[in-house]
This record gives sequence, structure tokens and C-alpha cells, in this order.
Amino acid sequence: MKMFCKRLLCFCIVFVFLCTTPAFAITNADVMRVFKKLHQDPTFLPQLYNAVPLYHELSVTNESVDAKFKETILSVLTIAEAEKEINNLRKNNFEQRMRMITINTAASMEAVYIALCTDAFSAESVASLLDGEIPKEFEPLYNALVSETYIILGFDEHGKLSHVFDDLTNYGWAEEAITELFNRDIVNGVSDFVFSPSSNVTREQFAKMMCLAFVVEAGSTKPVFSDVAESDWFYPYVTNMASQNLILGIGDGKFGSGMDITRQDMAVMMFRMGETLGLFDRSSSKSSGFDDDRYIASYAKTAVITLKENGIIQGNELNCFNPTLSATRAEAAQMLYRCYQFANK
Repeated sequence: MKMFCKRLLCFCIVFVFLCTTPAFAITNADVMRVFKKLHQDPTFLPQLYNAVPLYHELSVTNESVDAKFKETILSVLTIAEAEKEINNLRKNNFEQRMRMITINTAASMEAVYIALCTDAFSAESVASLLDGEIPKEFEPLYNALVSETYIILGFDEHGKLSHVFDDLTNYGWAEEAITELFNRDIVNGVSDFVFSPSSNVTREQFAKMMCLAFVVEAGSTKPVFSDVAESDWFYPYVTNMASQNLILGIGDGKFGSGMDITRQDMAVMMFRMGETLGLFDRSSSKSSGFDDDRYIASYAKTAVITLKENGIIQGNELNCFNPTLSATRAEAAQMLYRCYQFANK
């Protein structure tokens, strides 16, 4: 235990350092990269899940176990990056320092999760961890952290970062946008490792994405649309957007909750945001140049033309914009990311 106390003291020193210095650039994608590696192990998490029923009265679930280990991974990555910044973590001592960081972080989990580990594995393995060793049962966590952190922190200059989501194989054109927006907490997957890029986006979902991307603050908290109730999860996002005249609804006092957003309506929202922020001037052109220009609604024509002229929207291989088609999650991410980049260039 003396060795563990010494290691814990080192951990506390690093923790104080973290609290007095700016945050580093560890992202959601980094955390999910390590968790994905851990998730692939056939024993570690399944054994923990098997012990979960013993702790239901303490509100422990499979989901809370996942959340706790993602939190642990984030702590390890953050401490490791801090140590790298002060040159405590180097190539020649990487495994040694990562071993210490992993042990101290895992050992500092709440008592209920330490107890869960005891039931999932054994009291001896947890005691070994508390004494400064990495028992066999905890090797999957340690190995995932060591192998992935080495690449995340740039020690392996030729390491190829794994994909955040598993279902983007045919969406290389949108993967950067999806990953970068995910890193900024602007979009999420539908579950761990699944983004569902071909699913459509609803009007309220895109309103939320816009609010998060451009930090839209409330101008009014009064209900605006008859189909948006204060109890709806999207109420603050739609209300904030409407209070700034960024969305006007579909008519008859309705927002169109639950409806898929069309590509031209998405363009209109981004255009209004751009005008509000002074990002670009309204185009005076009469045609977008797309082969399906005649199908673009009159209320959306200026928005589409302006965004195209500024490189925010593009047509497909047939030079069509498909204005009335519902936008997919991949398309929404790509268009929003271009607008986000344009606003922050």
C-alpha cells in the first residue's frame, strides 16, 4: 500500500497541474477510439455487465458502466497529455508512465465501481490494482489505453487513427465533417460507433445542430409555434432560433415538428444565420447554376445561390441540388461543417 500511496501522490500533483492550466485538445473521438478498442475485448466489459444486477439498487446499469469507463479513459488521456506537455511522458518512458496513470485513475473510481470490479473479477485482482499492479483482468483496459494513447498523442507519427463510427465506409466524403462536429459536441451518433449517415434529419434535429454550432442564445423564451411544447426536448433550440428570426416555420403557426428537413430549408436556415453573423452578402444572381434550379422554391433561391457562391453547398455528380429531397444525416453534417468552417476561417 505504501507504493500505491506514493503513486497516488504523483497522481494528485498531476491533477493539481491540470486544474491550474488550460484544457488540452483531447476530443470525443479520442475517447471513443480507446473505448472502441476496449469494447472489442470479449471479456472485460461483459464480465462487468454480468455483475451489474447486484448493484441495480445503487442505480448501476450497463450504460452507467460504459459512461464510467469513458470517463476514466478521458481522465487518463487528459493526464497523459498534460504529462507530455511538461516532458514527463516521453517515448523512452511511455509504458512506465502510462502504467502509473492507468493504475491511479482506475483506483480512484467511486467505491461502488470498485466493488463492482471486485464482484466481476476477484477481490485479489482489485487488491493487486490498489497495490500498484495491473492484474490480468485489467490488461484489456491497460492495453487499449497504451496502444491508442501512443498514437493519439503523436508518438507514432505514422499511426492511422481509427474511425469514430463503424458505418461510414461508403461516406468518406462526409467523414471529416461528421468527426469534427462530433468532437465539438455538435452532432452525436445514434449509439456507440453508429452514426446512421443515411437516415434523414428532422427539422428540430437540425435546429439543435445549428444552435450548438453557432451558439444561438435565447432572445425570447415564450412559445412561438403551436406544435412545439415546453416539455419537448427541442423546445429551447427551436425557440432560440425563432427568437432570432432564423426559422419562420411552415405556416399556420407551426414549426413542422417531426418532419424531415429538406435540403433547401437547411440552406435557408444557414443563410439566415450567415446574414445575422455578417458572414456574406446576399447574392444578386437569379440562377444557382444547378440543372434543377427551376425546382428550388422562390423563398429558398437566394439562400441556395449565396451558399453555393461561397462554397458551402455543392451539387451532385449530375450538377443537381435536389432541393426538395430530405437531407440525410451525412448531408446535414457536411453542409453544416462547411458553414461552420466558413464562419471560423
